[in-house]
Amino acid sequence: MIKSGIQIEDGPIMDFCEAFGFIYIDADERTAADEKEDAVSNYPEQAGEHRDGRTCLAPFDYTATFIIEAPNKNLTNVNARIKAFNDAIRERIAGSDIRRKREITFFNPLNRVKIVGYPELIAEPKQVYHSNRYGELDWAKVELKIRVSDPKKCDFNLSLDEAPEKGINVRLSTDGRRIYVSLSRALKDDESLLLLRRGRSVSRRADGLGGSVRWKGRFRWHVRHYAQGFSPDILKNGEIYEEVLEQCRFQAGATHNNYGVKCRKASCSKYFFAARTGLYKKITFGCAVYKQNIVGDKAHRPIRVSDVAYFVSNVRIDDAGADQDNMQFQTWFTV
Repeated sequence: MIKSGIQIEDGPIMDFCEAFGFIYIDADERTAADEKEDAVSNYPEQAGEHRDGRTCLAPFDYTATFIIEAPNKNLTNVNARIKAFNDAIRERIAGSDIRRKREITFFNPLNRVKIVGYPELIAEPKQVYHSNRYGELDWAKVELKIRVSDPKKCDFNLSLDEAPEKGINVRLSTDGRRIYVSLSRALKDDESLLLLRRGRSVSRRADGLGGSVRWKGRFRWHVRHYAQGFSPDILKNGEIYEEVLEQCRFQAGATHNNYGVKCRKASCSKYFFAARTGLYKKITFGCAVYKQNIVGDKAHRPIRVSDVAYFVSNVRIDDAGADQDNMQFQTWFTV
């Protein structure tokens, strides 16, 4: 099988087949970017033409073809794999229907090229085979189209000896109470599975004048790290620590004038919802593998070396009751 790799924005480099089930078949035989036309002037009384000669690289489209195979089962079929990829290359803007395109880097070792651009959603496979029997193998032939807006980011003489280390694929499963974790390889001594907080991190740093500057991180999902390194690893015997899940699970709670359900979340803030029969709420959490980034005796922001896997904490109030002690509610996890 021909190998290919993919990196989504500043995430880890992943094997395309291991991450999404995309088996490489073919791609454009391109060895350079296109050029923009230079200015040309023609005069009726003069032979030939006057050419400016100045030009620069032009944007272009790049297409790669893949086969996707999957058993014909619920949530593990070909459609599910295509949906997982489409979701990964688009960022949903909270509170709206807007989606932001994510830049990807496609590594094609066979053609020795690295293509950087914005991919189209895979909406219409070129060929599809669906078996009639549950559990048999289905397949689809798809084309990944990438619009390269900045050709300078591409590499048409990719050195295979200098290829960066591939990241780790994280997969989650649950029985509703526990979150089980599957990793594509064992963690190294300086790597840990960490719980991600939603929202931009806020911190203070010295401004060089004896004061401090309040700043926000640019990532919507981030981890807490300390001067001595990591926050605690959340992985134990193939599943997320129960103590960590307890912070993510909804519990009965009350304020000075109301009662309901609350979720502590990873940021240590409490999300409170007043009791109401039929109330349904959910909060999404993330987890990813990070590598320590310590220079000398100072810890810098950890480096993410895996994709991000998400799980959801759900709660439903069946009967609000009269107070938090006789309120009836259910809380469970999904992935």
